Amino acid sequence: MNKTIKCGELTWVNLVSPSAKEISDLAKEYFLEPLVAEELTSLTMRSKIDVYENNLYFVLHFPDTNQGPGCEIDFVIGKNFLITTQYCYLPALEKFIKNAASKEEFRKECFGNKPAALVLNILKELYDSALHQIDEMHIKTNKIEQQIFNGDEKQNLKKISLLRRDILDFQRAFYLHGGILSSFEKIFQENKHELNIVVGQYMEIKNLIENSKEIIGTLHETNESLLSTKTNEIMKVLTIMAFITFPLMLLSSIFGMNTVYTPILGMGGDFWIIIGIMFVATFGMFLFFKNKKWL
Repeated sequence: MNKTIKCGELTWVNLVSPSAKEISDLAKEYFLEPLVAEELTSLTMRSKIDVYENNLYFVLHFPDTNQGPGCEIDFVIGKNFLITTQYCYLPALEKFIKNAASKEEFRKECFGNKPAALVLNILKELYDSALHQIDEMHIKTNKIEQQIFNGDEKQNLKKISLLRRDILDFQRAFYLHGGILSSFEKIFQENKHELNIVVGQYMEIKNLIENSKEIIGTLHETNESLLSTKTNEIMKVLTIMAFITFPLMLLSSIFGMNTVYTPILGMGGDFWIIIGIMFVATFGMFLFFKNKKWL
């Protein structure tokens, strides 16, 4: 839902998946650079920043564990306006917009005197949301760590794979944020304190992502090792059973041969003699495996 919020001389226009006509009308009203207007009409695959004579244009991607790899937000900063375009639903941004539209004190505090202050406050909200999502991933990681030795290796494998995907999405989305924030140091010199807070949040996110990646990687290796060990144990039991029953199949095949003369057959108690031979052969194989400590 499109929204326009004003505070003093500053105007914030937020567009959701805007049409070409909406962008065209906006470009005329706020005298946007043609290249900026063109960029707003389509999705951008990576984060970027472009500085023009009258506009500052940059793109950031923010992951959401409930929606996919990343939601794109385009920012256009002018002298007394900010335009944002979002191409999917982000709860943190929607909450910020709702508060800015309904609460005058919140609006005055977040808008400041220039668009830079508003941009940095929006980024603080989005980074704070990202930190909460990382905390949720840590909770999932701790649960997997507790369950990993309970014999549910197959179920844990799926959980670990999904968690690794979420961490990868976060890493991919935030990969280029650092370069853009570095560019802000020259552009947002009057809002250095707010910028330092945002940069601090970003560095915390970056470190937590790296830490989560290492932990889930270790858990994946441990789970794979346990799964492999269990599979090897099953194969070991099946192999031993096959070798133990091998004499039985061999003897039954020999005594089942249709020959003119077969030893033992035809003797009194021949059935029990053959059963005894089979039992001795099986018991001998069992002792052999026991002696080798394979059992």
